[in-house]
Amino acid sequence: SSHYGLIISFMGSPMCNPTLAQFVDQRFLYNTWQKKLMLLLEEQQLDLIQQGRPRNVLILVDDIILDSDDQKSLEHLAMRGRHFKVSLMGLSVSWSQFPKNVRRACDFVFLFSSFSFPLLSDKKEAVMCSLCFVTSRSYVLFSSVEQS
Repeated sequence: SSHYGLIISFMGSPMCNPTLAQFVDQRFLYNTWQKKLMLLLEEQQLDLIQQGRPRNVLILVDDIILDSDDQKSLEHLAMRGRHFKVSLMGLSVSWSQFPKNVRRACDFVFLFSSFSFPLLSDKKEAVMCSLCFVTSRSYVLFSSVEQS
């Protein structure tokens, strides 16, 4: 999208999501979380903001396995990314797969399988509308929804 000057994708394999992979520069496709890269990105973004040349960045996270340090890094990005013009989009087959702090602060979440509405019963600010679930600053879109 022209809104984002840079898109970085973390997905298990481009073969798992070829449609998404075609929209991302192959140099910025990773199959594992890159903590050092995210630290460098934050520094670079803050430098660009200080220089008066802000750039919007989108980070896509598509069902990757995270160790505890990687999870902390992702949570940091979800909670603080907006301060340095970084948006986070999660793609998954399970809402509960995302760490709680990521679910609370992620900008976009796309869920690709059936979804159990009772999981969201604790979300007071939740609004269901068609195939879209909105909480604070998160937008959750479903590709298919089954009510139980």
